[in-house]
Amino acid sequence: MKQLFLISSTFLMLIFFPGCKKESPTEPQPAKPPGYQEDIPWPSLNDNPWPIHHGDAQFTGRSRYAGPLLGQIEWQIEIPTTYLSHDSFLSPIVGNDSTIYFISYKDTFSPGSFLYALNTDGTIKWKHPIQTPSQKNSSPPIISSDGTIYIADWGGNLTALNKNGTVKWTKILSSAITSMMNLDKDGNLYGFATNGTLYCFAKDGSVKWALNLDNFGSSSSAVVFSPDGETMYISGRQLFAVSKTGELKWIYDAPGDYTWDTTPLINTQGDIFIFNGLVMIGSDGNLKNILYGDTTLIPNNTDPTIDKSGNIYIGGSNKMVSFSYKGELRWSKPFSVSSATSLLSDKNGNIYFFNKDNQLVSIDSLGNLNWQIQLDGVSYYSPALSDNNRMYFGTVRTTAKYFYAIR
Repeated sequence: MKQLFLISSTFLMLIFFPGCKKESPTEPQPAKPPGYQEDIPWPSLNDNPWPIHHGDAQFTGRSRYAGPLLGQIEWQIEIPTTYLSHDSFLSPIVGNDSTIYFISYKDTFSPGSFLYALNTDGTIKWKHPIQTPSQKNSSPPIISSDGTIYIADWGGNLTALNKNGTVKWTKILSSAITSMMNLDKDGNLYGFATNGTLYCFAKDGSVKWALNLDNFGSSSSAVVFSPDGETMYISGRQLFAVSKTGELKWIYDAPGDYTWDTTPLINTQGDIFIFNGLVMIGSDGNLKNILYGDTTLIPNNTDPTIDKSGNIYIGGSNKMVSFSYKGELRWSKPFSVSSATSLLSDKNGNIYFFNKDNQLVSIDSLGNLNWQIQLDGVSYYSPALSDNNRMYFGTVRTTAKYFYAIR
Protein backbone atom coordinates (compact mmCIF):
# COMPACT_ATOMS: atom_id res chain seq x y z
CA MET A 1 0.00 0.00 0.00
CA LYS A 2 2.88 2.36 0.78
CA GLN A 3 4.29 1.87 -2.75
CA LEU A 4 0.84 2.47 -4.23
CA PHE A 5 0.53 5.70 -2.21
CA LEU A 6 3.91 6.97 -3.48
CA ILE A 7 3.03 6.22 -7.09
CA SER A 8 -0.34 7.95 -6.72
CA SER A 9 1.25 10.99 -5.08
CA THR A 10 3.82 11.30 -7.87
CA PHE A 11 1.05 11.08 -10.49
CA LEU A 12 -0.93 13.84 -8.73
CA MET A 13 2.15 16.10 -8.57
CA LEU A 14 2.64 15.77 -12.32
CA ILE A 15 -0.98 16.72 -12.86
CA PHE A 16 -1.18 19.69 -10.50
CA PHE A 17 2.37 21.10 -10.94
CA PRO A 18 2.94 21.26 -14.70
CA GLY A 19 5.26 24.23 -14.15
CA CYS A 20 7.91 21.87 -12.84
CA LYS A 21 8.47 20.53 -16.34
CA LYS A 22 11.63 21.93 -17.90
CA GLU A 23 11.46 23.43 -21.35
CA SER A 24 13.13 21.35 -23.98
CA PRO A 25 16.36 22.95 -25.24
CA THR A 26 15.28 21.88 -28.73
CA GLU A 27 12.04 23.87 -28.63
CA PRO A 28 12.06 26.72 -31.17
CA GLN A 29 12.94 30.11 -29.71
CA PRO A 30 10.93 33.26 -30.53
CA ALA A 31 12.08 34.81 -33.79
CA LYS A 32 14.08 38.00 -33.40
CA PRO A 33 12.75 41.02 -35.32
CA PRO A 34 14.38 41.99 -38.64
CA GLY A 35 17.51 44.06 -38.12
CA TYR A 36 18.04 42.83 -34.57
CA GLN A 37 21.63 43.29 -33.41
CA GLU A 38 23.30 40.47 -31.54
CA ASP A 39 26.19 41.12 -29.17
CA ILE A 40 28.91 39.32 -31.13
CA PRO A 41 30.93 36.85 -28.98
CA TRP A 42 34.55 38.00 -29.08
CA PRO A 43 36.75 35.90 -26.76
CA SER A 44 39.73 38.26 -26.88
CA LEU A 45 37.68 41.28 -25.70
CA ASN A 46 34.37 40.27 -24.13
CA ASP A 47 35.44 39.96 -20.48
CA ASN A 48 35.75 43.76 -20.34
CA PRO A 49 32.77 46.16 -20.33
CA TRP A 50 34.41 48.61 -22.78
CA PRO A 51 37.71 47.21 -24.10
CA ILE A 52 38.32 49.27 -27.25
CA HIS A 53 37.54 52.49 -29.10
CA HIS A 54 33.77 52.67 -29.68
CA GLY A 55 33.13 49.62 -27.54
CA ASP A 56 33.60 46.44 -29.56
CA ALA A 57 35.42 44.88 -32.51
CA GLN A 58 32.69 46.15 -34.88
CA PHE A 59 32.92 49.73 -33.48
CA THR A 60 29.15 49.87 -32.94
CA GLY A 61 29.33 52.29 -30.01
CA ARG A 62 26.73 50.10 -28.25
CA SER A 63 27.04 48.86 -24.69
CA ARG A 64 25.50 45.62 -23.42
CA TYR A 65 24.82 47.51 -20.17
CA ALA A 66 22.62 50.46 -19.24
CA GLY A 67 24.26 53.88 -19.47
CA PRO A 68 24.05 56.83 -17.04
CA LEU A 69 20.58 57.11 -15.54
CA LEU A 70 20.72 60.42 -13.68
CA GLY A 71 22.71 62.70 -15.95
CA GLN A 72 24.89 63.94 -13.08
CA ILE A 73 28.64 64.53 -12.76
CA GLU A 74 29.93 62.03 -10.20
CA TRP A 75 33.50 63.33 -10.27
CA GLN A 76 35.75 65.52 -12.38
CA ILE A 77 39.55 65.48 -12.10
CA GLU A 78 41.94 67.96 -13.67
CA ILE A 79 44.94 66.75 -15.68
CA PRO A 80 47.70 69.41 -15.63
CA THR A 81 48.68 70.35 -19.16
CA THR A 82 51.17 72.50 -21.05
CA TYR A 83 49.38 72.69 -24.37
CA LEU A 84 45.67 72.38 -25.01
CA SER A 85 45.41 70.46 -28.24
CA HIS A 86 41.88 69.70 -29.33
CA ASP A 87 42.53 65.98 -29.12
CA SER A 88 44.79 65.67 -26.09
CA PHE A 89 42.60 62.88 -24.68
CA LEU A 90 42.04 59.66 -26.60
CA SER A 91 39.17 57.17 -26.35
CA PRO A 92 39.10 55.64 -22.82
CA ILE A 93 38.53 51.94 -22.12
CA VAL A 94 37.31 49.97 -19.08
CA GLY A 95 38.72 46.65 -17.85
CA ASN A 96 36.89 43.77 -16.16
CA ASP A 97 37.92 45.04 -12.70
CA SER A 98 36.31 48.44 -13.54
CA THR A 99 39.70 50.15 -13.96
CA ILE A 100 39.48 53.06 -16.41
CA TYR A 101 42.35 53.58 -18.87
CA PHE A 102 42.99 56.58 -21.11
CA ILE A 103 45.86 58.32 -22.88
CA SER A 104 46.58 61.99 -22.24
CA TYR A 105 49.35 64.01 -23.81
CA LYS A 106 50.81 67.50 -23.51
CA ASP A 107 50.81 66.97 -19.72
CA THR A 108 53.06 69.05 -17.48
CA PHE A 109 55.05 66.05 -16.25
CA SER A 110 57.90 64.63 -18.33
CA PRO A 111 57.79 63.09 -20.90
CA GLY A 112 54.37 64.74 -21.39
CA SER A 113 52.28 61.78 -22.58
CA PHE A 114 50.89 59.01 -20.37
CA LEU A 115 48.57 56.06 -20.22
CA TYR A 116 46.53 56.58 -17.04
CA ALA A 117 44.81 53.89 -14.96
CA LEU A 118 42.06 55.22 -12.68
CA ASN A 119 39.95 53.72 -9.92
CA THR A 120 36.18 54.20 -10.14
CA ASP A 121 36.43 57.08 -7.65
CA GLY A 122 38.77 59.02 -9.96
CA THR A 123 41.99 58.38 -8.05
CA ILE A 124 45.04 57.45 -10.11
CA LYS A 125 46.25 53.83 -9.73
CA TRP A 126 49.29 54.31 -11.97
CA LYS A 127 50.42 56.04 -15.15
CA HIS A 128 52.79 54.78 -17.81
CA PRO A 129 54.98 57.29 -19.71
CA ILE A 130 54.69 57.30 -23.50
CA GLN A 131 57.75 58.41 -25.45
CA THR A 132 56.23 60.09 -28.48
CA PRO A 133 57.91 62.77 -30.64
CA SER A 134 56.44 66.25 -30.19
CA GLN A 135 53.92 64.67 -27.82
CA LYS A 136 51.60 63.83 -30.69
CA ASN A 137 48.58 61.64 -30.17
CA SER A 138 48.97 57.87 -30.20
CA SER A 139 46.55 55.07 -30.94
CA PRO A 140 43.78 54.61 -28.32
CA PRO A 141 44.48 51.74 -25.93
CA ILE A 142 42.96 48.24 -26.11
CA ILE A 143 42.59 45.79 -23.22
CA SER A 144 42.27 42.08 -23.98
CA SER A 145 40.39 39.47 -21.98
CA ASP A 146 43.66 38.33 -20.35
CA GLY A 147 44.28 41.88 -19.08
CA THR A 148 46.99 42.88 -21.58
CA ILE A 149 46.84 46.56 -22.56
CA TYR A 150 48.16 47.55 -25.99
CA ILE A 151 49.26 51.07 -26.95
CA ALA A 152 51.06 52.45 -29.99
CA ASP A 153 52.63 55.89 -30.42
CA TRP A 154 54.02 58.23 -33.06
CA GLY A 155 57.55 57.18 -32.17
CA GLY A 156 56.92 53.76 -33.74
CA ASN A 157 56.64 51.99 -30.37
CA LEU A 158 54.09 49.23 -29.93
CA THR A 159 53.84 48.26 -26.25
CA ALA A 160 52.01 45.58 -24.29
CA LEU A 161 51.48 46.23 -20.57
CA ASN A 162 50.18 44.21 -17.65
CA LYS A 163 47.19 45.45 -15.65
CA ASN A 164 49.57 46.81 -12.99
CA GLY A 165 51.32 49.04 -15.53
CA THR A 166 54.48 46.98 -15.96
CA VAL A 167 55.74 46.40 -19.50
CA LYS A 168 55.37 42.93 -21.03
CA TRP A 169 57.15 43.82 -24.28
CA THR A 170 57.85 46.70 -26.66
CA LYS A 171 58.35 46.46 -30.38
CA ILE A 172 59.86 49.33 -32.41
CA LEU A 173 58.45 49.73 -35.92
CA SER A 174 59.88 51.69 -38.83
CA SER A 175 56.54 53.48 -39.24
CA ALA A 176 54.17 54.46 -36.43
CA ILE A 177 50.76 52.89 -35.90
CA THR A 178 48.32 55.69 -35.15
CA SER A 179 45.12 54.04 -36.42
CA MET A 180 42.43 52.61 -34.17
CA MET A 181 43.80 49.10 -33.53
CA ASN A 182 41.80 45.90 -33.07
CA LEU A 183 42.05 42.28 -31.89
CA ASP A 184 40.72 39.24 -33.72
CA LYS A 185 38.90 36.48 -31.84
CA ASP A 186 42.16 34.64 -31.22
CA GLY A 187 43.85 37.68 -29.67
CA ASN A 188 46.08 38.69 -32.59
CA LEU A 189 46.58 42.47 -32.79
CA TYR A 190 46.11 44.55 -35.95
CA GLY A 191 47.23 48.10 -36.67
CA PHE A 192 47.48 50.33 -39.74
CA ALA A 193 50.79 52.25 -39.93
CA THR A 194 51.40 55.67 -41.43
CA ASN A 195 53.41 54.16 -44.31
CA GLY A 196 50.25 52.33 -45.45
CA THR A 197 51.22 48.95 -43.98
CA LEU A 198 48.65 46.80 -42.20
CA TYR A 199 50.32 44.68 -39.51
CA CYS A 200 49.20 41.51 -37.76
CA PHE A 201 50.99 40.86 -34.46
CA ALA A 202 50.95 37.72 -32.33
CA LYS A 203 50.43 38.01 -28.58
CA ASP A 204 54.20 38.12 -28.03
CA GLY A 205 54.61 41.09 -30.41
CA SER A 206 56.10 39.15 -33.30
CA VAL A 207 54.87 40.11 -36.78
CA LYS A 208 52.73 37.35 -38.27
CA TRP A 209 52.27 39.19 -41.57
CA ALA A 210 52.29 42.68 -43.09
CA LEU A 211 50.35 43.98 -46.10
CA ASN A 212 51.10 47.24 -47.91
CA LEU A 213 47.88 49.14 -48.69
CA ASP A 214 49.62 52.38 -49.82
CA ASN A 215 47.11 54.96 -48.52
CA PHE A 216 47.06 55.45 -44.74
CA GLY A 217 44.64 58.36 -44.50
CA SER A 218 44.75 59.98 -41.04
CA SER A 219 44.80 59.24 -37.31
CA SER A 220 41.08 58.48 -37.70
CA SER A 221 41.97 55.44 -39.79
CA ALA A 222 40.76 52.19 -38.27
CA VAL A 223 40.79 48.40 -38.38
CA VAL A 224 37.26 46.99 -37.84
CA PHE A 225 36.10 43.36 -37.99
CA SER A 226 33.19 41.59 -39.63
CA PRO A 227 30.89 39.72 -37.20
CA ASP A 228 32.39 36.32 -38.10
CA GLY A 229 35.92 37.64 -37.51
CA GLU A 230 37.17 36.49 -40.90
CA THR A 231 37.41 39.92 -42.60
CA MET A 232 38.66 43.28 -41.43
CA TYR A 233 37.85 46.65 -42.94
CA ILE A 234 40.57 49.30 -42.96
CA SER A 235 39.64 52.93 -43.50
CA GLY A 236 42.12 55.36 -45.05
CA ARG A 237 41.85 57.24 -48.32
CA GLN A 238 40.03 54.11 -49.45
CA LEU A 239 38.12 51.37 -47.65
CA PHE A 240 39.97 48.05 -47.81
CA ALA A 241 38.62 44.59 -47.03
CA VAL A 242 41.36 42.19 -45.93
CA SER A 243 41.11 38.59 -44.73
CA LYS A 244 42.56 37.83 -41.30
CA THR A 245 45.30 35.89 -43.08
CA GLY A 246 46.40 39.00 -44.99
CA GLU A 247 44.78 38.70 -48.45
CA LEU A 248 43.25 41.82 -50.00
CA LYS A 249 39.63 41.03 -50.89
CA TRP A 250 38.33 44.32 -52.32
CA ILE A 251 38.69 48.12 -52.30
CA TYR A 252 35.87 50.65 -52.09
CA ASP A 253 36.75 54.15 -53.31
CA ALA A 254 35.38 57.19 -51.55
CA PRO A 255 33.73 59.77 -53.79
CA GLY A 256 36.29 62.30 -55.06
CA ASP A 257 39.58 62.98 -53.31
CA TYR A 258 38.45 62.08 -49.83
CA THR A 259 39.90 60.60 -46.66
CA TRP A 260 37.62 58.61 -44.36
CA ASP A 261 37.57 60.72 -41.20
CA THR A 262 35.11 58.47 -39.40
CA THR A 263 35.62 54.91 -38.23
CA PRO A 264 33.50 52.24 -39.95
CA LEU A 265 30.62 50.61 -38.08
CA ILE A 266 29.65 47.00 -38.85
CA ASN A 267 26.20 45.64 -38.01
CA THR A 268 25.30 42.04 -37.14
CA GLN A 269 24.26 41.43 -40.75
CA GLY A 270 27.76 42.36 -41.92
CA ASP A 271 26.86 45.69 -43.54
CA ILE A 272 29.41 48.51 -43.29
CA PHE A 273 28.42 52.09 -42.46
CA ILE A 274 30.99 54.78 -43.17
CA PHE A 275 31.28 58.38 -44.43
CA ASN A 276 29.51 59.60 -41.29
CA GLY A 277 27.15 56.63 -41.32
CA LEU A 278 25.62 57.85 -44.56
CA VAL A 279 26.97 55.16 -46.89
CA MET A 280 25.87 51.54 -46.45
CA ILE A 281 28.20 48.99 -48.09
CA GLY A 282 27.63 45.24 -48.27
CA SER A 283 30.23 42.72 -47.16
CA ASP A 284 30.98 42.12 -50.86
CA GLY A 285 32.17 45.72 -51.27
CA ASN A 286 29.17 46.93 -53.27
CA LEU A 287 27.20 50.04 -52.35
CA LYS A 288 23.81 49.09 -50.89
CA ASN A 289 22.36 52.46 -49.95
CA ILE A 290 23.10 56.16 -49.58
CA LEU A 291 21.27 56.96 -46.39
CA TYR A 292 21.22 60.72 -46.58
CA GLY A 293 22.01 62.88 -49.56
CA ASP A 294 22.86 66.21 -47.90
CA THR A 295 26.28 65.48 -46.44
CA THR A 296 26.89 69.16 -45.63
CA LEU A 297 24.75 68.74 -42.51
CA ILE A 298 26.97 66.01 -41.07
CA PRO A 299 30.59 66.58 -39.93
CA ASN A 300 33.12 64.34 -41.66
CA ASN A 301 34.62 62.97 -38.47
CA THR A 302 31.66 61.94 -36.30
CA ASP A 303 31.19 58.21 -35.64
CA PRO A 304 27.63 56.81 -35.73
CA THR A 305 26.10 54.26 -33.35
CA ILE A 306 23.55 51.45 -33.80
CA ASP A 307 20.98 50.22 -31.27
CA LYS A 308 19.72 46.68 -30.61
CA SER A 309 16.96 47.10 -33.21
CA GLY A 310 19.47 48.01 -35.91
CA ASN A 311 18.63 51.72 -35.99
CA ILE A 312 21.53 54.00 -36.95
CA TYR A 313 22.09 57.43 -35.31
CA ILE A 314 24.30 60.21 -36.64
CA GLY A 315 24.36 63.98 -36.33
CA GLY A 316 25.86 67.26 -37.44
CA SER A 317 26.04 70.90 -36.45
CA ASN A 318 22.29 71.52 -36.65
CA LYS A 319 20.58 68.18 -37.10
CA MET A 320 20.51 64.63 -35.80
CA VAL A 321 19.01 61.82 -37.85
CA SER A 322 18.11 58.18 -37.32
CA PHE A 323 17.74 55.46 -39.95
CA SER A 324 16.21 52.00 -39.78
CA TYR A 325 18.28 48.87 -40.38
CA LYS A 326 17.18 49.11 -44.02
CA GLY A 327 18.61 52.62 -44.33
CA GLU A 328 15.20 54.35 -44.28
CA LEU A 329 14.91 57.69 -42.48
CA ARG A 330 13.13 57.25 -39.11
CA TRP A 331 13.31 60.79 -37.80
CA SER A 332 15.21 64.06 -37.98
CA LYS A 333 15.56 66.33 -34.93
CA PRO A 334 17.17 69.75 -34.40
CA PHE A 335 19.94 68.47 -32.11
CA SER A 336 23.50 69.59 -32.74
CA VAL A 337 26.33 67.05 -32.52
CA SER A 338 29.87 68.20 -31.82
CA SER A 339 32.53 67.51 -34.45
CA ALA A 340 35.17 64.78 -33.98
CA THR A 341 33.09 62.80 -31.49
CA SER A 342 31.38 59.41 -31.35
CA LEU A 343 27.75 58.68 -30.57
CA LEU A 344 26.99 55.86 -28.10
CA SER A 345 23.95 53.70 -27.33
CA ASP A 346 23.13 51.44 -24.39
CA LYS A 347 21.12 48.22 -23.99
CA ASN A 348 17.91 50.21 -23.40
CA GLY A 349 18.18 52.14 -26.66
CA ASN A 350 19.28 55.41 -25.07
CA ILE A 351 21.63 57.51 -27.21
CA TYR A 352 24.45 59.70 -25.88
CA PHE A 353 26.29 62.50 -27.66
CA PHE A 354 28.06 65.83 -27.16
CA ASN A 355 26.51 68.97 -28.64
CA LYS A 356 28.17 72.14 -29.87
CA ASP A 357 27.34 73.92 -26.57
CA ASN A 358 29.67 71.56 -24.67
CA GLN A 359 26.79 69.57 -23.20
CA LEU A 360 26.42 65.82 -22.84
CA VAL A 361 22.96 64.83 -24.07
CA SER A 362 20.91 61.66 -23.62
CA ILE A 363 17.86 60.92 -25.77
CA ASP A 364 15.68 57.85 -26.26
CA SER A 365 15.40 55.88 -29.49
CA LEU A 366 12.62 58.17 -30.74
CA GLY A 367 14.70 61.29 -30.27
CA ASN A 368 13.04 62.49 -27.04
CA LEU A 369 15.29 64.22 -24.52
CA ASN A 370 16.16 62.25 -21.37
CA TRP A 371 18.60 64.75 -19.87
CA GLN A 372 21.50 67.04 -20.68
CA ILE A 373 24.33 68.43 -18.54
CA GLN A 374 26.84 71.21 -19.02
CA LEU A 375 30.53 70.33 -19.25
CA ASP A 376 33.67 72.37 -18.75
CA GLY A 377 35.25 72.17 -22.21
CA VAL A 378 34.95 70.19 -25.43
CA SER A 379 35.13 66.40 -25.69
CA TYR A 380 36.57 64.49 -28.67
CA TYR A 381 36.97 60.85 -29.70
CA SER A 382 34.72 58.18 -28.15
CA PRO A 383 33.59 58.08 -24.50
CA ALA A 384 33.33 54.75 -22.65
CA LEU A 385 30.26 53.12 -21.07
CA SER A 386 30.92 50.80 -18.14
CA ASP A 387 28.93 48.09 -16.34
CA ASN A 388 28.16 50.40 -13.38
CA ASN A 389 25.86 52.85 -15.23
CA ARG A 390 28.78 55.23 -15.71
CA MET A 391 30.23 57.08 -18.70
CA TYR A 392 33.87 58.21 -18.83
CA PHE A 393 35.53 60.82 -21.09
CA GLY A 394 37.84 63.83 -21.14
CA THR A 395 37.31 67.48 -22.07
CA VAL A 396 39.65 70.35 -22.99
CA ARG A 397 39.26 74.12 -22.93
CA THR A 398 41.54 77.13 -23.25
CA THR A 399 43.08 76.86 -19.77
CA ALA A 400 42.56 73.31 -18.49
CA LYS A 401 41.53 69.74 -19.27
CA TYR A 402 39.42 67.36 -17.22
CA PHE A 403 38.39 63.72 -17.04
CA TYR A 404 34.79 62.91 -16.04
CA ALA A 405 32.60 60.20 -14.60
CA ILE A 406 28.89 60.62 -15.32
CA ARG A 407 26.21 58.67 -13.44
